[in-house]
Amino acid sequence: MKNEGVLVQEFLSGTEYVVDCVSRDGVHKVTAIWEYDKRPANGQFNVYFGMSILAVRNDLEVRLKDYVFGVLDALEVANGPTHSEVKMTETGPCLVETGARCHGGEATWQPLADGCVGHNQINVSLDAYLRPDEYDKVPEVTTELKQYGREVFLVAYEGGTIESMPGIDIVRGLDSFVRMEMAVQPGDDLRPTVDCFTRPGAVQLMHADKEVVMRDYESIRNLEENGFFVLKEKK
Repeated sequence: MKNEGVLVQEFLSGTEYVVDCVSRDGVHKVTAIWEYDKRPANGQFNVYFGMSILAVRNDLEVRLKDYVFGVLDALEVANGPTHSEVKMTETGPCLVETGARCHGGEATWQPLADGCVGHNQINVSLDAYLRPDEYDKVPEVTTELKQYGREVFLVAYEGGTIESMPGIDIVRGLDSFVRMEMAVQPGDDLRPTVDCFTRPGAVQLMHADKEVVMRDYESIRNLEENGFFVLKEKK
């Protein structure tokens, strides 16, 4: 088969954000804004390391909100949840995609939304369809977080058969630890992380003190390279 054309897509340089919304009769509400932490790892330039939840209090978040509301109006999204990914480029916000769905990721983010914002996209979606009076009580945006929260997407730097995972007990002892979901167990094959499918697990951190969350976040980052996983020696 002869190729007669080529599709070229612009590379968007900048920090990527998620704007989760729920709409009812054309009225949009932001249930959470998340900032992705993407870094080079294992030969891949944009590995997901985690994300933090933001309040809509600065010009950045306001611009993201206004931009996504405009996208939803242009797409004629009037009802239901939406998950929009936006990059903040040198020329302003630029859409990566908008999905007519709730935030994915097995909803590991839900306890952070509840604890930091006070509600989550899943429950607000149900209110929009079933309890409009409750939906009306949800603010358009959250300007102050109740707590600070970050989700850690665990990154593996080696591959092999897992003998043990001593990092689990260490992480559970962190001051801001909330919850952990592991996709691998001892005896499983561990692969170097290059995308969400090779992510070995996720950890949710939340605390009233932002510095505690950041300290624990970096502790996990260090642990990933220094003993989180013990691999069986190759014979």
